Amino acid sequence: MKVWNIAEYLLEEPSETTFLNPLSTYPTNTPPPTLASWQAHSDCINSISICTRNSRLLIISTSSDCSVALWDIRGNRIGEFGQEHHWTLSTFDPNLAEEKDKDQAKTQADGMAMYEVE
Repeated sequence: MKVWNIAEYLLEEPSETTFLNPLSTYPTNTPPPTLASWQAHSDCINSISICTRNSRLLIISTSSDCSVALWDIRGNRIGEFGQEHHWTLSTFDPNLAEEKDKDQAKTQADGMAMYEVE
């Protein structure tokens, strides 16, 4: 999944049109800035919905991997519907989620180091 900042995208007209596209009023080769990008599911995403809760923008995604997940706008997974452990929005802290992801990545990297062939 990717999140872009399109608040200021394509609001100003350029001073001149280009030779390659004289009818164009906006540059087409400069994408808006990417705010976040992450692997949301193990299979293709079927649906995305956006909602707001307590002034926080949240993303709900469904996938062909049979999962439904809730994310914050930075790509931190708040929870997955149907999982064994319960979770709530009020107890989610994105800073703790980032630390947990770093710890998991380090644990995986340490595990892979054990299998290196010299």
